[in-house]
Amino acid sequence: MACHNGTDRGTEKKSIDINSAIDWKSMEAAIGNSDFKDVRDVGAYFVDKSELIDRILRMRGVKALLFTRPRRFGKSLNLSMIDAYLNLKYKGNTWFDGLKISDLRPDDPMKNASPVIRLDMKDFEAATAEETVTVARTDMSAASGDIGNWKIQISSALIR
Repeated sequence: MACHNGTDRGTEKKSIDINSAIDWKSMEAAIGNSDFKDVRDVGAYFVDKSELIDRILRMRGVKALLFTRPRRFGKSLNLSMIDAYLNLKYKGNTWFDGLKISDLRPDDPMKNASPVIRLDMKDFEAATAEETVTVARTDMSAASGDIGNWKIQISSALIR
């Protein structure tokens, strides 16, 4: 794995071997920031896990993925990274320049080619199953308006 500094995007591609001697105290880390786009825009250091995108896209026949552990391991940041890679509304971005995914999929037709509905349950506030369904319905309704004229098919299991 490599640690990247987003300020080098577009010019020299710089990777730092995390096994070498690094003055971690002088670096601005992306600790607590779960927005991939923001991490790349401000040039914060982070561990490049973009190969995860390639692994997920190569899975055929998988209907769902569930990442539950470990705590504080970057699950929300990874979700944001996948959204930034696939979401049509971010077409033309340079957030992935210099990252592993750019080497693995240099001219990927899937990059920024689809509308994405992102539901992040970390901020879900519901005390009962019924409240959870209500919150999920509200979030799905709000998210569906964000993708314009694309047809949405929502699983009946999600809205029952």
